[in-house]
Amino acid sequence: MKPFLNTSVEFKKILEGFILHLSSVNYAARKNFIRSASEFFEYMEYQGITAIKKIRSEDVYGFIEYLKTRPNQRKAGMLSKVTIKNHLFGIRILFDYAHYADIIPYTIGFPKRIIGNSKPKPVLSIEEVRDLFNAAEDNPIGTVLLTFCYACGMRRREIYWLEAVDVNTHSRMITVREGKGRKSRTIPLSSKSIFYLQEYERRIRPGLLKHGTHSKPETAFLLNTSGCRLSYDSIHKNIVELANKTSNPGLIEKRVTPHLLRHSIATHLIERGMDINWVQQFLGHSCSDSTHIYTRSKKQLFPGLRQSKIKYYE
Repeated sequence: MKPFLNTSVEFKKILEGFILHLSSVNYAARKNFIRSASEFFEYMEYQGITAIKKIRSEDVYGFIEYLKTRPNQRKAGMLSKVTIKNHLFGIRILFDYAHYADIIPYTIGFPKRIIGNSKPKPVLSIEEVRDLFNAAEDNPIGTVLLTFCYACGMRRREIYWLEAVDVNTHSRMITVREGKGRKSRTIPLSSKSIFYLQEYERRIRPGLLKHGTHSKPETAFLLNTSGCRLSYDSIHKNIVELANKTSNPGLIEKRVTPHLLRHSIATHLIERGMDINWVQQFLGHSCSDSTHIYTRSKKQLFPGLRQSKIKYYE
């Protein structure tokens, strides 16, 4: 392959905005995302595509095929499966940004699998979710994060951008204003969720606000010990620490993340007979195709489970 062109003014401007966006949300892997986006745009230029609106799903597949044959620049051999997967994730973040910034009217489809057969996503059992909440018994922020990720099915990005005014325990609702694709939605709150959120809101958050160094009080709902918005990476770190605290080897082996909790509540709701259209709205999916991945075998996931309501969700 001849050298990449890297001449598109549009791609350069998008990259500049993408870099600022990654810095604002504190992505730990932002340097890797930037490299992935830059190489992706260079590849598109080599294919004769210089505008992001002209990029289609098949072009992304073509880029993946190119990565499979590209030598590793740091050591001998080809790129590993994990590296290619990380490249794809960086491009996905790039398109989410472009959609969010109104550069493109909609994001494009991405391949679910890259190389070979992928294992099915793990799902936490009801008992494992209960173990996590028990581990957070003396950790109000951890309890709130579990509530957002599991009981509310929120994405990590949505939790990060959640403002204090968006949590209305009196109306039993959370308003998500920064959902995927800039779509807003309301999420109903259970009685137990309201209890956890009010405990944090009344007992913990006011004390954290006092540590703030800004002239104006922080408006974010979740704060760190410095009185600032809880970072994107800290949301993930808190969940991982709670999983390790359970000392449950099966739970720890599943590598619990905010997304796994969201994936688990969606699966639990579908398996309990909840209408898929309601679950779609609950999760903030733009189309039902994304929600259908949770319609798996009930016997496979919950052998011997009775048809009853989810106690910890209500």
